[in-house]
This record gives sequence, C-alpha cells and structure tokens, in this order.
Amino acid sequence: MQSNIHVTFRTKRIKQEEVKVGSTYCNRGAGTTFRKVLAIGDEHRPKVYFSSTGEHPVGIPGVRYEQYRFDRKGNKKGQGEKVMYLHSFTSWIGSEVEELNDI
Repeated sequence: MQSNIHVTFRTKRIKQEEVKVGSTYCNRGAGTTFRKVLAIGDEHRPKVYFSSTGEHPVGIPGVRYEQYRFDRKGNKKGQGEKVMYLHSFTSWIGSEVEELNDI
C-alpha cells in the first residue's frame, strides 16, 4: 500500500516531555527514517546501555518504537520494534511527522 507523508518541520528542538505515544518522528539529516512511538516508561528501558561507566542513566524512561522507511515506490518497509532511552530518542528527532493517506 502506498503512503503519502507530510513532514511538519519544527524550528525548535523537541523536549523529552513533548514526545507523545502515537506520534511519528523522522531523523535529522535526510529525514528518511521514521519512528512511531508505541510506549514510554521505565519498563521500556533498553537492556544494554553503552556509556563510559557502563551504568544505566537514573530516572530516564525508555521509549518503545516502530522504525521504518519507504522505498522508491512509496511502500512502507518496516524495520521492527526497538527501544532506547528517551533522552537519546529526542536527540535523534529531526521533525515531527503527520502520516496522511489519500492526499
């Protein structure tokens, strides 16, 4: 099924408290990778975290999301569900996206 995407660009950086379940975001740069937020909470923290100390951040919730791209024909190509910390997710965000069908 072909999808039409409309990207809503934001001039300011999205803060952690602005990330919403059900919303879709695209990456900085080319903006070709999309992530739809499925859940936010402590139960969605990643099992592995790479830092200089090896310790997980305290008080930072995790984000469960579906990651996908679109091929040249506009077909959605899913890359599976993943998790990461909310602060890392907000650093990744380039823009909030509205998915529109039948434009």
